[in-house]
Amino acid sequence: MKYLDYKNRIDRQDGSIMVTALMIMSILSIIGIYANNIATTELQITSNVETSNMAFYDADAGVQHTLAQIKQELNAGTNISNINLTDNTYQAPNGFSFDATKIGAWSGSGPHRFVSTGHGPRDATHTIEVSFTNTPEVHPAFKVGILSDGNIDINGAPDMTGSIHANGDVVQTGGGIIRGNVSAGNSVSIGSTVEDGGVYANADLIEVPKVTSEDFISWETIAKNDPNNLYVNGNYTFGDTGNLNGKIIFVNGDVTIPNSGSDSIINATIIATGDVTFRGQSTLESPGGPVGVVVIAGQDILFNGSGDSWGAFWCNGSFRRNGSSNVNGAIVAGNAVADLDITFNGAFEFTHSDNINSNIIPKEISVKLASWSDQ
Repeated sequence: MKYLDYKNRIDRQDGSIMVTALMIMSILSIIGIYANNIATTELQITSNVETSNMAFYDADAGVQHTLAQIKQELNAGTNISNINLTDNTYQAPNGFSFDATKIGAWSGSGPHRFVSTGHGPRDATHTIEVSFTNTPEVHPAFKVGILSDGNIDINGAPDMTGSIHANGDVVQTGGGIIRGNVSAGNSVSIGSTVEDGGVYANADLIEVPKVTSEDFISWETIAKNDPNNLYVNGNYTFGDTGNLNGKIIFVNGDVTIPNSGSDSIINATIIATGDVTFRGQSTLESPGGPVGVVVIAGQDILFNGSGDSWGAFWCNGSFRRNGSSNVNGAIVAGNAVADLDITFNGAFEFTHSDNINSNIIPKEISVKLASWSDQ
């Protein structure tokens, strides 16, 4: 009898343990299923976020790509109203997927609107709406200060405000102060103190615009056909032609601006297919406001005097300052002949200005983002 009672107790304990074990296993199974569901959900959420992010990045890349294409077309001469965003040139680069869609009609300088829709994996999409403006601005070359497609040599101590860039070398001896960046495609050797900027060797090259034969033909036609302008077929020395304020002076040869003369050169454009040479105390003025004087030479611009001048100076050859004159405004030495240098001898002052009031100086259409909205 005692044996049977003991056996029954053992059997009941075994059953209780089994039930407890089954309950624990059930609870663990439930916890495992729950944990698996949580992990699956989190993975799905992570995947959805990643997919959405990829669509967003594609949409944002579409904005940048489309703005760049619009700028390229505008500067190639396409009218803003004729730009078609569904054209093949607006296809996404490899690795991106987006569509750009124009909103409304485009005309003038804007703002103009379009949407960029990015496409991610599993049909995910993201849309960004932007607006932009397009306005002509002076060519970037004239925003530098002093720019040469060759070398820049400064043999003295400058006091200048503005940047310097040479696609070749920059060499400056003596002390002085340069308030701006100094950069070169090759080497830089500077004796001045550089403030409000840095010194950069092996820098990216900057495009230097050419004065082309087509430019000269166009300007010659303008000068010939407008009696208010001055056209000279041959070398010309400024003297007794009267007030040249606001005129285009086109010379099919060399120009000399002597020590003194009765010509008034305040807001004028001087174009020579050859050299332009300044002597003595000859000056070009642009008192206050935008720079109104433009000097263009198919070959060299030479300052051999002591007069101080404000202007935009653009030549295919060398810009050389051999006297004690101070030159202000913007200087660009182009790249149509072999000698492309800019040379300053002696101490000088220079203040850069790209506020140039001229239809002759080349311009570039600037495309600027006006608004950005994540849809």
